[in-house]
Amino acid sequence: MTRSPPSSRRCSRSSTRRPRRRGDRGGAGDAILPVVIGGVVLAAAAGTAIVLFLRRRRTPKAVATADPLPPAIRLRVNRLRELRVDYATLQGDTVAAETAAAIDMLASHVEQLFVRLDAKAEADQVMLAEAEYADKLARLVAALEPDYLLDLLTRPDLWDSPQERVDEVREALAGLTTQIVDNIKQVNARKGLLFQVSLDSLIGRSELRDWERQFKDGAGE
Repeated sequence: MTRSPPSSRRCSRSSTRRPRRRGDRGGAGDAILPVVIGGVVLAAAAGTAIVLFLRRRRTPKAVATADPLPPAIRLRVNRLRELRVDYATLQGDTVAAETAAAIDMLASHVEQLFVRLDAKAEADQVMLAEAEYADKLARLVAALEPDYLLDLLTRPDLWDSPQERVDEVREALAGLTTQIVDNIKQVNARKGLLFQVSLDSLIGRSELRDWERQFKDGAGE
C-alpha cells in the first residue's frame, strides 16, 4: 500500500478550514458600540439638566407685586414727595422746613394706610378711603403747590392776609395727617373708617378750587 506524502495530508487539512475574515474579530465590539455611545449621550444630557436646574435654584425669580395704592392716590403721593423737595431746599425758613417734614410724614402715612387696607380690610373700605382721600389730597396738593404756600412764604408782601393763609394750609396738613393715623389704628383694630376732617378753610379759597380742578384735569380725572 502506497502512503500519501505528508505534505499532501497537511494541504488537505488546511483546505477544509473556513478562512477567517477581518470583520469576525470585531463583531462583538460593533454590537456594543451603539450602546456605549447612547449611554454617553444620555449622561451628557442628564448633566446639562442638572446644571440648568441648579442655576435656576440659585437665580431668584422676579416677583411682580401690585401697588396697593389706587392710581389716583399714588399720583397724589408722588406729587407730595416732589413738593417736599421744594420746601426742603428753601434755606433759612423754619416754616418751610417744618412743612417739608410734615409732607414727608403725610405721604408715608397715606402709603401705610392703603397697604394695611389692602391686607386687612374689605374692598368697600378700600373704595371708601380712596374716595375720601383722592379728593382731600388733591385739595391739599393744590394748597402746597409753589404758586400758593411756597409763594406765601417767599413773597408774603404780594398777598392779602398771608399769615392767615399760611396757617390754614398748615392746619389742613396736620389735621389730615392726624385723621390718616387714626384710620390706620382703625384698620389695625378691624374697625370701620371714620372721617372727620373737612378742610373747610381751603374750600373757601377760590384760587385753590381752580388749582385743584387743574390738578385733576391733568391727571385725567
